[in-house]
Amino acid sequence: MEDRLLAEISDLCVSFETSSGRIEAVKSLDFQLKHGETVAIVGESGSGKSVTSLGMMRLVENGGGVIDKGQGIAKLLAADCASLAEAGSRHHFSGVSGP
Repeated sequence: MEDRLLAEISDLCVSFETSSGRIEAVKSLDFQLKHGETVAIVGESGSGKSVTSLGMMRLVENGGGVIDKGQGIAKLLAADCASLAEAGSRHHFSGVSGP
């Protein structure tokens, strides 16, 4: 298996301001994802699975969350992103005939 690092999350902390004060939804999350590996985020309802995913992509800020600290962006190489987009396009348009 190739040891190429696809994503690295380091000390991710996400919180939300409420009328009752600040709620820490994700506290100091760390993990790495290498080529060929799979990561599963599991837990009870309300345990922070969705907030973790949104924080990793920096989308939690669109829903009122705040990334307090940490590196939450997956370190995908530009070439990897381009190849993923190209592969998705080939799959989406395969079998479609033109006029």
